Amino acid sequence: MKGLILAAGLFLASAIVPRVWTGTALPPAGGPPVAQYAVQDMAAVLAGARRMGADVAFIQLLQYFGSGEEAKPRPGEHVDDPKKLWLPRFLPLSSRIATLNPFFHFGVLFSAGTLGFVLDRPEEALSLLERATAVDPTFWRYRLYAGAIAYQKNENPDKVILFLEEALKYPDCPSMLQNILANLHKKRGDYARAAEIYRFTIQTSRDPAAVNTAREQLKRLREEGRIP
Repeated sequence: MKGLILAAGLFLASAIVPRVWTGTALPPAGGPPVAQYAVQDMAAVLAGARRMGADVAFIQLLQYFGSGEEAKPRPGEHVDDPKKLWLPRFLPLSSRIATLNPFFHFGVLFSAGTLGFVLDRPEEALSLLERATAVDPTFWRYRLYAGAIAYQKNENPDKVILFLEEALKYPDCPSMLQNILANLHKKRGDYARAAEIYRFTIQTSRDPAAVNTAREQLKRLREEGRIP
């Protein structure tokens, strides 16, 4: 019991103390991207709190996403795609969630969707889904998302729409992907279906930003005369 309490205390301290001292949790110089959370994650494992550890890791991933971190090219390095510099640590921070709790389906789906559709890094998204599928092969929605991302990579929007329409049927479909699906319908000229998805997001999403985006998109469609 004392060991469990000690591990739990170590977990909480490792998540909070670095921010009290520095305002952020910085990794050791030259350390791997998630070295800053190594003690926190180990404490979660020792305390038998993998699920809670993954929940905290997901919140930290969202904070990182909101930071908009942009990597600086090394002297003399040529970067052909500036998107590769945006949020460079997103994959290792996402993999961290899957390592702590491979059955945290929403966290993995959100991460893969962000990598595949927002950050335009489909290879990283597919590698994350492949790893998660190996651990939890019965969760077939990993394969569903992998299919959508693969077709996105091959620039086949009609197939992407089919996969995302299927994903929309489930409550763990992230609002971000709902917005992407609605935008794909807009590009095809199916404004009525796009409007239905925006209304669905407004009614079901717990993300205030996603709800506001959906409302703005609906307003724009009305102003443009696309929907009544």
